[in-house]
Amino acid sequence: MSEVADVLTCVIVAAVLAPLGWWGLRNAETLAPPELPEDERDRRERILRRGAVTAQAVAVLFLVAGLLRMVY
Repeated sequence: MSEVADVLTCVIVAAVLAPLGWWGLRNAETLAPPELPEDERDRRERILRRGAVTAQAVAVLFLVAGLLRMVY
């Protein structure tokens, strides 16, 4: 694959994951099913937030990988 395609792929993946993580952090409370008991609902919210933060972290890694691919 060419260098430009590598960089573009990394940037596109980062551009998808970063807003997805941001959205997940903001909406974790409403995404957890309301019919669950409170302790289980809190647990699900924490899981959703953890996944959202992971998506943002992976987005940063893809962005860094794309930038490094441009340099090297």
